[in-house]
Amino acid sequence: MGIDPWVHSPLLKLALLWTPAVGLLWWLKLRKIRSVIIYFISGANLVCYLLWLGAIGIVGSPSFYRWSSESKDHLRIVLSVIPPLTLVVIPPAATVGSFIILITSFVARPGEHRFLLSANLLTLILWASSMIAPN
Repeated sequence: MGIDPWVHSPLLKLALLWTPAVGLLWWLKLRKIRSVIIYFISGANLVCYLLWLGAIGIVGSPSFYRWSSESKDHLRIVLSVIPPLTLVVIPPAATVGSFIILITSFVARPGEHRFLLSANLLTLILWASSMIAPN
């Protein structure tokens, strides 16, 4: 029993983009960060990516499709909005948010901005690749 093909791309993105960004933020934390707000927003952006991957996994599961098709009228309408929201709306919005975080990284303290810029650039590439080439 191997890994499904749709799982390879997110795992590759986690290995090549998400993990180094987390490593940069962790290294910055070890150096006693002074740009705390930008640091926490950058970390929250990375956590949002993991939550989004979980939501994609749930929405793409057969049990979600079965549950949403067997639901009552009002709940079925609400559940029918969730897949387009997670697949079409969240990645572009998160890409724009990552770009804004990247721009605000320029105002970080000297010595910290290179770590924040690198981590936020990796996160921007991560979200943009999820929007442009999801698989």
